[in-house]
Amino acid sequence: MEIEMTDLFRLSPARLFLAASLCVLALAACTKEKPPEEKVAPGAEASAAPSPDAASAAVDPAREFPKVDPATLTDASPIADVHNALIRPGYQALTDAESTPPTDDAGWKALGASADGVVKGLGLLTTGSRPKDTGEFVKFANAAAEKMKVVQATLAKKDGDSLVLVDGDVLEACNACHGKYRTPK
Repeated sequence: MEIEMTDLFRLSPARLFLAASLCVLALAACTKEKPPEEKVAPGAEASAAPSPDAASAAVDPAREFPKVDPATLTDASPIADVHNALIRPGYQALTDAESTPPTDDAGWKALGASADGVVKGLGLLTTGSRPKDTGEFVKFANAAAEKMKVVQATLAKKDGDSLVLVDGDVLEACNACHGKYRTPK
């Protein structure tokens, strides 16, 4: 998919911001200097492997969220558990694929499963005792689910170029709900 310059002026502010942010991040990733390599003393190669603690410290804390096993979700599970079991991990996979799309069928299938999890989670937000109300909250969740169907169609076509745009539509729907219902911390 080729985007012409005039198309950029038709993008919503949120999409334009998302596209600009991705460009800035891509440029920043290209210009970072590598840290100096640590020299390992001869015979110490076995101890040079990073410890599990070092690996977990290298994870970006902004991307960490409580892990909830989707199999443990029940009708009484709170909204946060649904988000942490299905929506957040699935949407994170989609966001990651915007900059690095899958390169094989297995990768596209896994990404499709992530999108399916998001749709399932959005459906669960509207059932049981979870809805904040039966009006706007349910409308927001249903709107995001409808936009996720476009993402699913994009994934079925294995169209990594369009993913950032259609995923941005989902983000707009999510932000509309979060703007009204999420309590600032």
